[in-house]
Amino acid sequence: MNKILVITLLLLPSCVSIPANKPMFWAGMVASPVVHELGHAVALELTNTSYSFHPRDGRFSYPTPESKRAEANIDRAGYVAQLTVGALLSTSNKISEDFLTGYKVGSFLEISTYPMRSGWSNGDLSSISKAEYGIYLGASLISFKW
Repeated sequence: MNKILVITLLLLPSCVSIPANKPMFWAGMVASPVVHELGHAVALELTNTSYSFHPRDGRFSYPTPESKRAEANIDRAGYVAQLTVGALLSTSNKISEDFLTGYKVGSFLEISTYPMRSGWSNGDLSSISKAEYGIYLGASLISFKW
């Protein structure tokens, strides 16, 4: 998996143009992880799970749900929200191309580096399979125009 990530990171600049509007690009980069965390918040609310938000690291903490299914849904909600919003933004002609590029780059970087930052047994990856994670990583990659 790490070899694939290194190759992808080397190829990524070839499909990302230098943004004309750098503030919009950075806004997209920031929006992507915010949407990811909001996805978790929605899932936590829908499962009626008590939680707290830690602004210092931008993450939620919550007691492990009794149901493995509820835990997996909360864990996957961030990726699903992030990729769904990215796909919806891609269909709009009213979104700045620089914002959209920043959003896509932010999504790819967050998803691709998650195992290195949190490990396979912590956080979002603790209750989903590596195959499911691979689907999210692949979806973040195919959003670019290669």
